[in-house]
Amino acid sequence: MSKLRLKLYVSCIAFVLCPGIASPVFAISNQSVISLARENYSIATALESYPSITPIQEPNVEVEGADITLTEATITDAPSALEQALELGDKATEQSNVAASSEDWGNVSRQWLKAIDLLQQASQDEAQRSEASQKIGEYQQNLADSTREFFALSSGEGTTSGRARVGASMSAIARNNSPAFQDKKTEYDTWELIHRKNTLRLSFYSSIAIFALVVVIVIAGILLSYEQLRRGLSSETKFSVKGGTVELSSSIIGLLVLFISLAFFYLYLLEVYPIHEIGAKIEDNSGLTGEIK
Repeated sequence: MSKLRLKLYVSCIAFVLCPGIASPVFAISNQSVISLARENYSIATALESYPSITPIQEPNVEVEGADITLTEATITDAPSALEQALELGDKATEQSNVAASSEDWGNVSRQWLKAIDLLQQASQDEAQRSEASQKIGEYQQNLADSTREFFALSSGEGTTSGRARVGASMSAIARNNSPAFQDKKTEYDTWELIHRKNTLRLSFYSSIAIFALVVVIVIAGILLSYEQLRRGLSSETKFSVKGGTVELSSSIIGLLVLFISLAFFYLYLLEVYPIHEIGAKIEDNSGLTGEIK
C-alpha cells in the first residue's frame, strides 16, 4: 500500500468519524451556553420586577452558535428609610393641599404615620439621626393637623367621646414613635433581658443544689431500707401502734421507705427538675400542645 493511498484512507475515515464525534460535543456545549444565558436573563428579569431594585440597563443576550455575549446590568441601591420617609412626606404635603374630604385627610394621616415610622428606623443610624429627629417633630405636627382636619370634616360619624378616643389613640401612636420613647423602651427591654438572664441563672444553680439534695435523700432512703430489710431477715422486729391493733415489722418499714424515696425521686425528675427552653414546644397529658413564653 502506497503512502498516498494510506493518506486517502485516513482522510476518508477522519471525514466520516470526526463529525459524528464532534457534533454531540458541540451540541452539549452550545446547550450549556444557551442555558446559562437563559438563567442570567431570568435573574435580571427578577431583579427588574423587584419593587425596591430597579436596573438601569437591561441585559443584552446574544446567542450565536456557541458564542454568547452578556452585558451586566447596573443595579441601583435600594432607597434608605430616610429617603422613603421624605418621599412620603412630600406626597402627604401634596395630598394635604388638595384634600377636601375626611377620607382624603385620613389618607394624609396614614401617610404621615408611615413617614414617622420610617424616620424612626432612620434615626438608628448615627449619620442620619439629627436630620431624622428634626423631621420627626415636623411630621408629628403635620399628623396632628391632618387629624384635626379629619375630625372637623367627619359628617356626624361617631360621638364626640369616640372621636376623642380615636384622637388620643392617634396622639399615642405619634408619641410612641418619638426618639425619647424608643430610647426608654430600649432601656426597659435591656433591663428586662438582664433580669431574665439573672433569674434563669439563679434557677439553674438552685435546681442543681436541690437535685444534689434529693440524690442524698434518695441514697439515704435506699441505705435505710436496705438496713431494715437486712435486719428484718435476720431478726424481724415488730412495732405496735398505741390505741390500735396495727403492727408493722422492720421489713415493711424498709419497703415503705424505699418506695417513698423512689416515688419522690421519680416525681422530682418528671415535674420539678426539667428546665424547658423558652420557645420549646410542650405537650400535656390531654394532647394539647403549647409554647413556653
